[in-house]
Amino acid sequence: MSEAGYVELPVITWLAGHPNTTDNGLGWTYRDETAMTAFDRPLEDPLVEKLLLPAILRINPQVKTEAQAKLAVAALRKTMSHPDKLTANRQTLDLLRDGARLALVPGEDAKTVQFMEFDPTRQHLNDFTATNQYRIQGVTQCREDTALLVNGIPLVIAEYKSYLASGKDWREAVHQLHRYQRQAPLMLTPNVFCVAADEDEFRYGTVLFHDASKEDIEIHMDNWGRWLSLYPDERDYWNKPEADNPDDPLEIPVKGLLRLKPCHVLDFLQHFVVFETKKGKTVKKIARYQQFEAANDLVERTVSLIGRPVEPQERTGLIWHTQGSGKSITIICTAYKLRRHPALNNPTVLIVVDRRDLKTQISDDFEACDYPNVEKVFGVQDLKNKLRTGWRGTLVTTIQSFQQMDDLDPIDRDDIICLVDEAHRTQKGS
Repeated sequence: MSEAGYVELPVITWLAGHPNTTDNGLGWTYRDETAMTAFDRPLEDPLVEKLLLPAILRINPQVKTEAQAKLAVAALRKTMSHPDKLTANRQTLDLLRDGARLALVPGEDAKTVQFMEFDPTRQHLNDFTATNQYRIQGVTQCREDTALLVNGIPLVIAEYKSYLASGKDWREAVHQLHRYQRQAPLMLTPNVFCVAADEDEFRYGTVLFHDASKEDIEIHMDNWGRWLSLYPDERDYWNKPEADNPDDPLEIPVKGLLRLKPCHVLDFLQHFVVFETKKGKTVKKIARYQQFEAANDLVERTVSLIGRPVEPQERTGLIWHTQGSGKSITIICTAYKLRRHPALNNPTVLIVVDRRDLKTQISDDFEACDYPNVEKVFGVQDLKNKLRTGWRGTLVTTIQSFQQMDDLDPIDRDDIICLVDEAHRTQKGS
């Protein structure tokens, strides 16, 4: 048996179900190579335009004609064509997340056109396609073992290996994804994350968007993480009864990371990918499953409290971190999702730390990730002034700035969220 039998076909079955049965798996629509050829996609083009144009018309009531939808596709192609591969990926993901501002009718104001529907109540308007052997023609022709396309846009690509069939494991799959990046870079321009797997191991991560050496790729491979959760279900590797564990070690990560209800891939696109620039070098980073769960639980808890009278204790929660577990990325992704959540109506997010050097460090982390509208608080009076005037955005402040607040009138707002760092040192006693 080849890697197709050991890895590829089981993954497709979990994604899309068993053919000719009522089992539709996670809900992805499986289209094989023959079905995909019906869309007449040029091999040089990673986009399936015959899926994308109808989706734009379904999602955007302001887009009335196919000609107007093609304006949005043209804007997407222009963004994808940036000569720097990392910049192309970054700007393409920004465009997919925020939409394109376009003058659909000459002489009228520009309107935002979305390429996909993020609202969970309307995600049925999207087309979710899983396909295999997805070919892209670049310097050479590359074939992805699995591609997950939302509205004809390949957001996730997966490469599989079989040590039983070839003696190679998931690490070789990562190297192959980097070869694709060199040989057919458009394949990875709209990419949110990649998957590399073998019979026993499932990893997800991002590629280096430069011609990296083998040694660089091996070092970067430490950032390819496992997904050990069925979130938002309660079961995971740590608390699921052993007798209920699936026989295949790939089943939980596939069903956890690539689920559609809710769609984790779209959540990652919106909130859990950051581009961090330090010392002039930009690196794409993606949240690990613990960070993803923590941020989503925090946001869900916060939204559930809006407009509801509760006891003070119900308005608190704790996220426990070990050293080096990526706390800054957790905070950044959480703050970003809070600020974008429609139910919170442009909230004020306070990042509260207990040391001045940490205040600078966390501010620098936000700036390094190009997080919008974040400011530092300069002392007690500055904090009081911002709270009095109803300032909206993200503030980084020290716990010491909350001294001398007796003259601050009560604030009748339900959308001020404090993310308190080092809570074990600052949130005890009085």
